[in-house]
Amino acid sequence: MPSGSPMETSGLRMSQLSLERLLMPKYLLGLGNLLFFCICEGKKAYEEDDPEALVHVPAAVDIIPRLLDPSPGKRPAAWDVVRHPLVWDSEERIRFLKEATDILLAAPTDGTLSPILD
Repeated sequence: MPSGSPMETSGLRMSQLSLERLLMPKYLLGLGNLLFFCICEGKKAYEEDDPEALVHVPAAVDIIPRLLDPSPGKRPAAWDVVRHPLVWDSEERIRFLKEATDILLAAPTDGTLSPILD
């Protein structure tokens, strides 16, 4: 068997290759369709003509339309998807809310946040 052939690839390397394929833009389109279907109670993204369909899940309004973009180059990177608030678990949401609260409580009373956020 020649060196570097697919049969010679280790299990770990095959797992990495599989993950890379799953995170390709064409699969992110499928993820967008699946998320839309679940959030919109069985409606299909391309059959839904209501632009407000996702409004009841604010985090979805940002990411799902970008996942559904017909142009693969305009879809978000997989890394951006897995870090998006829509897919945060409860602990991540609580951590975010605590950090945001701390920032707001430390803010000057004149209403300016820019020095804190810089």
